[in-house]
Amino acid sequence: MFQFLLRNVKKAGDIMNTNDCLYFLTIAETRSFSKAAEQLYISQPYISRWASNFEKRLGTKLFDRSKYPIRLTENGVIFLEYACRFIELENEVYRNLKVGKSDLNTFSIGTSELTGTYILPIVITQVLEKYPTKNYRKIIYRVRKNGKK
Repeated sequence: MFQFLLRNVKKAGDIMNTNDCLYFLTIAETRSFSKAAEQLYISQPYISRWASNFEKRLGTKLFDRSKYPIRLTENGVIFLEYACRFIELENEVYRNLKVGKSDLNTFSIGTSELTGTYILPIVITQVLEKYPTKNYRKIIYRVRKNGKK
């Protein structure tokens, strides 16, 4: 049904993702691969290699490396608008769907067999009674038997 959206995608690596836009926008903002790498907590060689590979995937140069600080090419300026829209759209999805780390309401608890069998169900019941307005979707707990999962 939605195959028309994927008509130019040859393999999974061809699909643009949030990191692509984040890396591009950080380089564009700092006008330096070193400064962008520092802000993103990644290595400078990694982000330089990413930029070259990303330009190859897009089939165009985005950065003019002949001058310092680096500048966006004409196509880089065009892509800048798309990258900003990509990030804005992703943020809008999370806002409208009210999805986010704080909204997942999933607890994962590891416990021993004795605690998991007899004590944990009581504690979970008390938490749900004390905080009834919370919308807990999932409570997962794993019981270890004889020290094994």
